[in-house]
Parts: sequence; C-alpha cells; structure tokens
Amino acid sequence: MAYSAQFTSPTSHNGQEASPHSCHMLANCLKRTLSLPMPAMHQNTIDDRSRQLSLAIDELIQTERTFIDDMRMLVEVFLDQMSQQNWISSCHTARVRRNSREILAFHRNFLYSFNMAIFAHHGAPIELEMDKKCHTIAMLFLQSIDQFAALYNEYCQGHLQAWAVCLDYRNKAEWVTFSHECHLLLARQAKDPSHKSAQFEDILIRPIQRICRYQLLLKEIIRRASKTNPNVVLIRKHTWISLYRALESMDHIAAQIDKDVIKPRATHQKATRSLQIDSRSCTARYSQPDENA
Repeated sequence: MAYSAQFTSPTSHNGQEASPHSCHMLANCLKRTLSLPMPAMHQNTIDDRSRQLSLAIDELIQTERTFIDDMRMLVEVFLDQMSQQNWISSCHTARVRRNSREILAFHRNFLYSFNMAIFAHHGAPIELEMDKKCHTIAMLFLQSIDQFAALYNEYCQGHLQAWAVCLDYRNKAEWVTFSHECHLLLARQAKDPSHKSAQFEDILIRPIQRICRYQLLLKEIIRRASKTNPNVVLIRKHTWISLYRALESMDHIAAQIDKDVIKPRATHQKATRSLQIDSRSCTARYSQPDENA
C-alpha cells in the first residue's frame, strides 16, 4: 500500500491561514535549524579528553628521551672515563658497568619504534588516533616484555655490588679528580651551558627508577582514557585489554626489582647507619676520660 504525505497550510496565531510571507519565513527558519551542527558539548568532551590523554602519552615519550640522555651520560662519559683510570681495576669497572650499554641500545630502539608508530597515526580522526596510539603503546610494551625482564634483572641484581664498589673508591683522592673530569666533559657536550649534570651515583640508579616508573606512566594513560562520560569512547575494548596486560607485565617486573634490589638496599643502608651510630657512640664512650683513673 502506498502512503502519501498530507501537508496543510500553516495558520497564524488567530487561526487564519498564514500569509505567503509568513510561510517563507517559517521555511527559512526550519532550513536553518536543520542545517545546524550537532551541539558542541559532545565534541568539546572528546577534545578535552583527547588532550588529557595526549599529555599522558607525551609524558611517557618525553621521560623516555630524558632517560636515554641520562644513560648516554652514564655509558659514554662516566663509564668510559672510568675504564681509563689505572687506579680502578678492570674487574671493578665491569662490575659497575654491567649491561648498561645494552640497556642504552635497547631504549634507543624502543623510543624510535614509539616515534615511528605514534606519529604514523597523527592526523586521523581524533577517536581513531587516540585508540591507535594507545594500542601501539600497549603492543610495544608487550612485544618487548622479555627484553625488559632480561636486561633489567641483570642490571638490578648487580646493583648492590656496583654501589659497594663506588662507595669504596669514592673515598680515594683520585675519585674527586675523576668526577671533575667527567663533569667538564659533560659541560662541553651540553647544549645548555647552565644545565647542571647529575652525579655519577645518581645516574647509576636511573635504570632502576625508570623500570619502576613505567607502571605509573601506563596507569596515568589508562586513567585519562577512562576519565569520564560513558557516551564518549576514545579507545576500543581490545585496546583496553592490551593496555591492562602491558601494565600487569611491567608491574610484575617492578615488583620483582622491589623485592630483589630496593628492599635489600634499604635494609643494607639501615644496617650501615646503625653500625655507624654504634661506632660513634663506642668511640665517644672510650674517648671519655676515666674518672677513676
């Protein structure tokens, strides 16, 4: 059965048939109304959330660059200079160095993969761009998880021994000269002359700090992606699953390092301080004059 639309002439407020002029005005009003874009609130919500998510992704990438700069200083300045010091045994230098050069090479490749994959999606529709970037981040972590575990387990397990070597040598007069030479070399290489380079011992612990920070950076990406309006979806379900898997994997590595390195180091430092206090109190006690003498 065919249906036909029945239209009646519009009427004015007093029930009389509207004039042709009134009909024309009404038609133009309807035309303008139908041609209006959707309310901006929905688009503003998407834009705001995508900006927040982009900030979290940028923090991950920028801190990766900073870490690589620190590792370059450690490997190509401090450790290379250490290997040239004839008053430091090659065995001790190797104990301090461990696999730091391999970690630097790995992170340079890791950052390169990040940049290539992330910027490949730049310019896509915003929801698609955010989903692709987050999925890329998750997959890069998941594909590299075995390398992360192997590299950092080796580096972290040798940290207490490396730290002990540094503590032993830093009491020597030559250490001051060695440290000064390293900082002069860093100053010549620095793009910003006012920038102060970190101390050797501070950079030595950077890899441990970095591997433990990844879980926080991933949590922030997940938090900013999920912040919000349930009607606004920036990333798809399979991307969520990949991000959580990446977070879980990096969290597992960080927990193992906390167990093997951080807690034992804290216990060692506490014991050392206790011995120092006991030593000082003992020295003070025996240095006092004997009243009965």
